[in-house]
Amino acid sequence: MGIFTPRCLPVLAAATPRDLVGDAICVDEAIKRMDVNLLRKGDIVGISISTHNCRAGYDLARKARKRGATVVIGGPHVSALHKIPLLRDEPLKCGADAVVAGDGDDIWEQVIRDVLEHKLRERYDGSKVAGERLRSARWDVLNFNDYLMPTLQTGRGCPESCSFCSVPQIDGGKPRQRYVVSVAEELMFLRKHFPFVLFADDNFFPASLTRIQREENPARQKYFMQLREERLAFFRELAKLIGRPTPAFVQMTAETVDDHEAMEAIRNVGVKVALFGFESFTAAGRKDVHKTWGPNEEKAIEVVRKAKEYGVYSYASIICGLPSDTPETIARTANFVTNEMKPLIAQFTVIQANPGSPDYLTMRADMQRRSSRVPILEEHTRQRLQLIRDEFWLDEVRPRMTVKHPTMSERELLASSDCAWGTFYDLRKIFDRVAEKDWPLAGKIALAFGQRGFYDTYAGHGISADSAKTEKTKLVPKLLFKGAKVLLRAAIPAEAAV
Repeated sequence: MGIFTPRCLPVLAAATPRDLVGDAICVDEAIKRMDVNLLRKGDIVGISISTHNCRAGYDLARKARKRGATVVIGGPHVSALHKIPLLRDEPLKCGADAVVAGDGDDIWEQVIRDVLEHKLRERYDGSKVAGERLRSARWDVLNFNDYLMPTLQTGRGCPESCSFCSVPQIDGGKPRQRYVVSVAEELMFLRKHFPFVLFADDNFFPASLTRIQREENPARQKYFMQLREERLAFFRELAKLIGRPTPAFVQMTAETVDDHEAMEAIRNVGVKVALFGFESFTAAGRKDVHKTWGPNEEKAIEVVRKAKEYGVYSYASIICGLPSDTPETIARTANFVTNEMKPLIAQFTVIQANPGSPDYLTMRADMQRRSSRVPILEEHTRQRLQLIRDEFWLDEVRPRMTVKHPTMSERELLASSDCAWGTFYDLRKIFDRVAEKDWPLAGKIALAFGQRGFYDTYAGHGISADSAKTEKTKLVPKLLFKGAKVLLRAAIPAEAAV
């Protein structure tokens, strides 16, 4: 069983011209392996890869080419490498006939036509498709029984510049919003089959009042003011079109809770859980990730409380291993989150080098300077974290650590992160969380199952675009998630699911 439906497969299926090549066959390798023996010469195989699964994608590409298929590779990993000259050819060297960087919504049909007309190019740039051209998904290509929660998007892109994040490189720094009618149609269809939906937007409300106020550039401030009005209008119209709130999970900045109109608008759509990227509660930690505006401990408690006033439970995302971190600061953070802040869900991810992110690009440049024959002083490097090895994603077994911390050993950092997870998801703490909720019994049991399944599945890395465990997920968490899905359906009023 998969946790979330992939977004790329049903979107590319919708973009496939059936009059030219027939119906697309979609295989989610998080659920089952593709049978390459079914491939024939002349078939077109499109593979979407993230950094986490690119090695498996390349292996599939080589096997498909041996069967005579034309292989096209795209996805977040390809887009992240696109502007790095020495790495952009990696997919071509690893089995692809062609690569697509950027969005595939529009360019995929052109790629197919070029294959059929024997004029396929090695590289295609799908660029950043305008919001009104972002496609709805074709959900008939997936088996809903294989997933806990479906994913849809109201748009793509995030205007922030967090040092660890590759979203601005992959999806762009300017949010692009879909037509509200197409989003409403998808949402009303999906809620017939699932008790909860995941809005996979990079930033669900990127222009809160606080975000506008901290913007120093007058032109940018005007842009954010306009964006805020557009998002408010979008959610108000979406709420009207869908008729009743649909329970949803989103990701957004903690600043949003201070914007009453924004919180009202998303509550009316049905948002019930929001992932807030707190990252760190120390001034030094927030500076490390270029989020000096992020909340401290006192403000974080207020964020959880304010969100709850709008019926939204908090999912706290913390990064372990920032340059200023120590085992003591990580343990303190875990205890604070568990016993004082008290979000519904929390994750304690170990800092990683994500290709395309500012951190990765800086660490890569520092590594190149260190390996040069020209001596440099340590203070001339721009990042206190060091990239252990470039192209680590091609290793047969991907390492848990991809960066070297300035003061903690790998063992210390991993142990500190594991301890933080164990602190929050201790069985007694899970029981306390369940007991505090004024929920139907089925909802309480679903929460207990879901928390334990989440811990067993994601402990050590958390949820991100590159982190989800796939076919290696153990039997027990799969059963827990299945149970949680059934119980959530029982706990949510029937009228909310139709």
